[in-house]
Amino acid sequence: MVVESSSNNPLVPVTAFRDNAAKRCVVVVLNNDIRPHVVEVKAGQGDWPASGRVAAEQSTQTAYWQPVRASRVIQLPPGSITTLVENDTVTGTAPVVRARAQGATLDGSVTGKTRSIAWIQIYGPGRATIDNPASLRTTVSNLQPGEYAFRLFAVGEDWRAGSATVRMEH
Repeated sequence: MVVESSSNNPLVPVTAFRDNAAKRCVVVVLNNDIRPHVVEVKAGQGDWPASGRVAAEQSTQTAYWQPVRASRVIQLPPGSITTLVENDTVTGTAPVVRARAQGATLDGSVTGKTRSIAWIQIYGPGRATIDNPASLRTTVSNLQPGEYAFRLFAVGEDWRAGSATVRMEH
């Protein structure tokens, strides 16, 4: 089940899941910035992870699904996706994500089973409104003249994450 998660940086969105059957939490963090960031994972109730064991992997433009050391504080390289899994390993195949834009419409496709998808704005001359960020096909409004980039992000059934970026002119 998706649980509440938040970030104070729009270029570093986070999503979290609670797998009650396996008694674990999973946190997925994107860094859409051109700069690295350091994040701290905090839990609402007690310390995360409760067990002290976390598996993590990162994908960047130059290397996919690389294991990384993880704790409550983790470094995020520019343009990366980081998955942290409590009491488990990160295995399986990431979803294959494709994205395109036509006019003010964002259209994506995902191959593989997913737990979550989301469109996010990476850059642009102003803050655009993504009408339905959790839909593969959505429209964008509140566009000012200039170039925008949006990323479609998908978390697969086995917690691996994939993404695709699309640019549009308005």
